[in-house]
Amino acid sequence: SSQHGLKFRLEILVLINQSGKMVALPPKPSVIRSGRILRRQPSIASAPAKERQPVASIADPKLPVQRRPSKAIAVPRVERTASEDLKAYLALVQKQQDRMADILRELQKHKRKKSHWAWWVFPTDKEGGSDPANTRVTRLTAGQLLCNDSTVENWRLALETICDLVEEHGMQILPSIDHGRVHWFIKFWSALDDAPDWMVSVCHRLGTFNWPPR
Repeated sequence: SSQHGLKFRLEILVLINQSGKMVALPPKPSVIRSGRILRRQPSIASAPAKERQPVASIADPKLPVQRRPSKAIAVPRVERTASEDLKAYLALVQKQQDRMADILRELQKHKRKKSHWAWWVFPTDKEGGSDPANTRVTRLTAGQLLCNDSTVENWRLALETICDLVEEHGMQILPSIDHGRVHWFIKFWSALDDAPDWMVSVCHRLGTFNWPPR
């Protein structure tokens, strides 16, 4: 339309096919603006597939992914139950019944600790990291252990034998890895109400040495 200052020109290409007839190709519109012929640009829909720009999807790994900051997960505190305390106590009684006579013979023969038994001779309210029986006591079960007829006599003899050996040969009769357990054993049992005189004496004798906590 001349009103918009645009003029159209029809370009007709003529070809001769193999039969000798002239064939006219469809005209291509072009726009004349300011004396120049501008070809109409093909639309995106008509562009060849190889010329189309790929559209990145949300899952494109090249695009930065915005992630929401993770929230800290609150771990509930696990409280000990009475049944767990009883299970640990009964396991300790069983170990003292099974092992205390052998422990006494070992101390009398070698004058030092040679095998693994510190958890059952020096029990506290903390389970030993390597204790296969997961034994421990509470203030309640500690009182029961002191009155348990099947184990208390040999346990007392083992502790008093250790006191004798430490006073005679020094702390090295126990491996250094056990010194921290002796430290916490003294603190736990010396603070126990109504402890018998022999336990008070054992804690006092061992307490004269510097057992480093671990």
